[in-house]
Amino acid sequence: FSQIYNLGLTRRQEMEYAYRGEILTSSGCGRMDQVCAYGETPVFLTFDADEMEIEELFPRQPIYMIIADLNKGKNTKKILSDLNHHFMKGTGQVQERLRYALGYANKEILMDAKQALQQGDSARLGQLMNKAQRLFDECILPACPEELTAPTLHEVLSCPDIQDLIWGGKGVGSQGDGCVQFVARGLAEQEE
Repeated sequence: FSQIYNLGLTRRQEMEYAYRGEILTSSGCGRMDQVCAYGETPVFLTFDADEMEIEELFPRQPIYMIIADLNKGKNTKKILSDLNHHFMKGTGQVQERLRYALGYANKEILMDAKQALQQGDSARLGQLMNKAQRLFDECILPACPEELTAPTLHEVLSCPDIQDLIWGGKGVGSQGDGCVQFVARGLAEQEE
């Protein structure tokens, strides 16, 4: 709308309106979805409560990604509600592992991934995606197993027919059987 009607909104303003629009629909979404406004430009997000900082990244070499819809359903509201509940309340192994995975371990993987992306190191980025998926399955999945067990996602991630074509992969967003993402080994492998 900003472009069509010459509203002159900045990208950040567009993102803010998109977020507020989603909140009005009671979707319970987070702020990450709005980075779609950056298109193909990779961005690194840093959060402090409800504030988000965005840093554009410029890889030294192309990184060939594949993102696929798994054509299965998932209940994002339930996933986010359960994760928020366990993250914010109570003590126990599920809560401690969830906080570790979404806190310190997540930050460590993301800093490594940022560096790999900037260097154009597809192999390292794929390895980090695999590591992030293992961490998710071990520490986050138990907080909402009915939605996060995701049999289709795991079947696709472990499919033997694609292992020689990819460096690694993981679920997208709140995970579940929604979408999967891979780092392809190159352009030809991405197409295949």
